[in-house]
Amino acid sequence: MVLILPAWASLRSIVYHVTVVTVERTQTGVRMERRLLKVLKGLAEYFDVSLGDLLEGIVLHAFERKHPFGDDTVAVIERLGQVYGLDLTAADSHRLTSADDLGSAHDLGSAHDLGSAHDLGSAHDLSSAHDLGSAHDLGSADGEPTMTTCTRVRLTGSIDVALPPGKAFALFTPSGERGWAQGWEPEFPSQVTDDAEPGTVFQTSHAGRPTIWTVAGRDPGTSIQYTSVTPGQRAGLITVECQATPDGTRVTVSYDLTSLVPAANAELRRFADEYPRFLAHWEHAIANLVTSAAGPA
Repeated sequence: MVLILPAWASLRSIVYHVTVVTVERTQTGVRMERRLLKVLKGLAEYFDVSLGDLLEGIVLHAFERKHPFGDDTVAVIERLGQVYGLDLTAADSHRLTSADDLGSAHDLGSAHDLGSAHDLGSAHDLSSAHDLGSAHDLGSADGEPTMTTCTRVRLTGSIDVALPPGKAFALFTPSGERGWAQGWEPEFPSQVTDDAEPGTVFQTSHAGRPTIWTVAGRDPGTSIQYTSVTPGQRAGLITVECQATPDGTRVTVSYDLTSLVPAANAELRRFADEYPRFLAHWEHAIANLVTSAAGPA
């Protein structure tokens, strides 16, 4: 069966034209640029098809000099490209090389853990577009200097909220997130009257692990920034920015997280890999909250 994605497929309502053709498929193991592959996998998941089906559709269209995607699908691709930091263009074709091609060494894996934005699972611990960096842990049991590499991810993604910026902003404060992020329960060690005031400290727990948060900065109704430390796991900076749109607010959440020990690398990578799914989940949860608050029409 060859599944061809229609050029007119809409963003929210996908309709497929299916032509049943008996073919012989062969397993292959081609190597591709990491971010490009992530965008392709994300698009395949969006359309609920296999990666092979997606590639077959793209290639068959290309062979006939037809564009495989409509405007709505191109918009999805652009968003996935932003999530994964894909800045390559057609002009880069056949000019790409990698450390592996040159005979080099280590390839930092993939994949992350879902959570709440603050607690790897609601809107503060978002993640996406990932840009793997490194941190170093020096020292060994025998006293000889060794270097073990931790993982750094920089992730950025956006969701649309059908509220004006001031009200959308309130959903991303420590207490505001309770309304839509399941399991999000911030605890404040001291009494607070304004939980979004810079310097405010609070703690959350996810999967039995505490995370300590500090409000690092705030522009009321526009942006808020947090530092986050999960002892023995990861630490970093989370920034939430709200921008008015004709239909409400575009909320952009950026993560800059670094694992504190190499053993925490895989979980952090899993979180980054799952970022597009988190975004969709958060957007849906907030939309449900807004709809229920509005009441019946």
